[in-house]
Amino acid sequence: MRLLNKDGWYVYRNEGKYTIHLRHPIKLGVITITGDHSGKLGDLSIRNILDLAGL
Repeated sequence: MRLLNKDGWYVYRNEGKYTIHLRHPIKLGVITITGDHSGKLGDLSIRNILDLAGL
């Protein structure tokens, strides 16, 4: 999450306790992160999120 924030992504919308939507001021699209936000995501999930973010 810190890496996404440093790149300019910000929380656009929260849906309940388990879903966060991130948006970037220049890059197109929205990244959706689901889970209990304990900070533990699988390697594949992290790779997919970074790929969507263009990092």
